[in-house]
Amino acid sequence: MADIVLIHGAWAGSWVWDSLQNGLRDAGHRPHAVDLPGNGSDATPLTEVSLQRYVDHVAR
Repeated sequence: MADIVLIHGAWAGSWVWDSLQNGLRDAGHRPHAVDLPGNGSDATPLTEVSLQRYVDHVAR
């Protein structure tokens, strides 16, 4: 089926998608939940966080 990129909102991390990912897998999709720089388990210092860094991170 489809690769689905799940991007969390402010003050969150990839964990917000935990309950949804199993349902997506069961439906045949491949979910990819990311931790944006400076959020979740990503330890990027907040002084290095920018919108461009978010874009680059998700594009990888």
